[in-house]
Amino acid sequence: MSGTADSPRSLEPSFLDRWEDLRTAAGDHRLRRAAAGLLASIAVVLAAGDLLRPDGSGSLEVVIAARDLTPGSVLTPDDLALLRVPQEVIPDGALTTREQAGELTVAGPIRRGEILTDTRLLTPRLTAAALDDVDARIVPIRPADRAIVELLVAGDRVDILAADDETGDPRPIARDALVVLVPEVLDIDERPVLVALPSEAASTLAAASLTRGLTMTLH
Repeated sequence: MSGTADSPRSLEPSFLDRWEDLRTAAGDHRLRRAAAGLLASIAVVLAAGDLLRPDGSGSLEVVIAARDLTPGSVLTPDDLALLRVPQEVIPDGALTTREQAGELTVAGPIRRGEILTDTRLLTPRLTAAALDDVDARIVPIRPADRAIVELLVAGDRVDILAADDETGDPRPIARDALVVLVPEVLDIDERPVLVALPSEAASTLAAASLTRGLTMTLH
């Protein structure tokens, strides 16, 4: 009958309708991909910003060696540099200001760029740990018998003697001193021996080293 409703065929979407749907779907897909990429980029930027924030919540400024450092050398401002690094890679005891490293003595070879820590330098903490005495001190001496210096290594225990003022006989100035460093220098006559002692014994030894020739015996 001519008055009946449109046939099912007339309800099918036209080619133009299908094309428009495809274009819309493709546009939505591209939009979703672009949005995902933008969100990923924002996450990367935020993560990087967290590490570089000046408030130090993600990183911290530490002191590093500006050049190779040799044992026995006393630190100067030219030996030091500052570097901001992520907190998770900072070792325990790292120095965070130049003032903390001022005029300390290098305890072992340190490479350029290495983070300076309290155990790589001769500090009160290292001395206290060596003798289990918070009042321990380090004293540099130059024994009259330079041959003995070449025999010493860190960790040796020595007695230090000086000639008696009246008799000239050797007498002990310090007993059971701990050798903490024998710096490597080309001229053996300039090579000091750094020993750790309790505070009172260290003061006595330091005073004696100013006026007397010293020698030592190894345990």
